[in-house]
Amino acid sequence: MRSVMLGLIRVYWRLIPDRWKSTCIFHETCSHYVYRIADSHGFRTGLTALWKRSRQCRSGYSVENREGKLLVRLADDSCVEAERIAPAVLRRSAAAMALELEHEMNAFAAR
Repeated sequence: MRSVMLGLIRVYWRLIPDRWKSTCIFHETCSHYVYRIADSHGFRTGLTALWKRSRQCRSGYSVENREGKLLVRLADDSCVEAERIAPAVLRRSAAAMALELEHEMNAFAAR
């Protein structure tokens, strides 16, 4: 079963165009993560990794600054360090936080 899972992931990598794949929020993409886990620990552990990652890797995450450390709260309410998150996601979040801060500063100045 492990080889079937690994084969399906390789087919996914080769046949599905990039524009059809959703952008993973993690630095190590979901398919690469599951492939690595299944390859080293077997089918059952790979299947568990796929289930857990699919619950985390979807919209609904937020970037938080906790005591000077950047954390990302995932859709399943778990937190991971920013190093595990894709740089593009962090750039978008940083831009959103800067825009929010600018709005708050403008509102404060208008008082």
